Amino acid sequence: MNEQDVQLVNQEDIGHLVARLKAYGPITAKTRCLLLLIQSGINTCKHWIYASPDTSKPLVSIVIMLAAPDWHVVDAFAPEDAASMRRLAAAMLAPELHERLWRMPFRADCWPCYLKPVLGDVRHQRGFSSRLIDTNMLFVKEAYPPVECVPTCCPPGVSVRPLDSIHLDTVKRFWPYTAVVPDADGLMRDGMTMGLSAGVFVAADSDVASSPDGELVCWALLNRNAMLGFLHTLETHRRRGLARLAMEALTRLCLQRRLPCLVATAVPSVMHMMEPLGYSSVCNVFWAEVHPAEDGATQETESDDGAQQPGGPVKTS
Repeated sequence: MNEQDVQLVNQEDIGHLVARLKAYGPITAKTRCLLLLIQSGINTCKHWIYASPDTSKPLVSIVIMLAAPDWHVVDAFAPEDAASMRRLAAAMLAPELHERLWRMPFRADCWPCYLKPVLGDVRHQRGFSSRLIDTNMLFVKEAYPPVECVPTCCPPGVSVRPLDSIHLDTVKRFWPYTAVVPDADGLMRDGMTMGLSAGVFVAADSDVASSPDGELVCWALLNRNAMLGFLHTLETHRRRGLARLAMEALTRLCLQRRLPCLVATAVPSVMHMMEPLGYSSVCNVFWAEVHPAEDGATQETESDDGAQQPGGPVKTS
């Protein structure tokens, strides 16, 4: 590649790249959180990180993850100006990325909507097709220290604590898209394993507010691609504010680890709880599946099933 394109970033240089991204504000929060999850070993996918080395020009970055044996997940950032987006397109089409980016289908994961033309151009030049999965509003809460360790205030008979591996099957069963997302298990499992989840439990004895037992009735977790999601409340326990308890607890857990918090949603009840939890709306983002033309649609199309993005809030109290 020439100097205006991108170069492979070593593991030890992730911190420097995170600092460069932070200068561009909340719009880079997703990429920064993803890199921190990779750096800390929470995201265990095989990965390749690329960034433009010339600090005199706007930063362009691409993160490619092997999320399943035949499936990549791709994160990309470029500022919203024509020159930067041309540089991102050139980087994605460069010979050095051909084998890693274009040898199998991939999901463009939570890209700012202004990058849709970039994806459309590069997939067309590579003879790939694309299918738009979803477009949502991105909400961000930055991890500015210090973070107060204030316990969640729960009503009697209710407790909040991280999930563990025994709850994975429950989350999978209630997420509507488990069967169609190739990396569903990994999306849920990695954050869960590291304690970055929040479950709301209702004790069998409603007089015991902090019972270690009880029924799991609501949950949210950080997926390994940096989004807070999978938010769900069982129908019999809705309209009690339990979803807010879960999101409040999970947000605190992430902030304590200095991870920026991100929620992407179009669900009105979730959007309405974001500002009270300290989140700010940033921009519209999208997800898209990109396939070799013979495997997918012949042109970019909206999904007709209303599918949410992987790991996004789906149902709430």
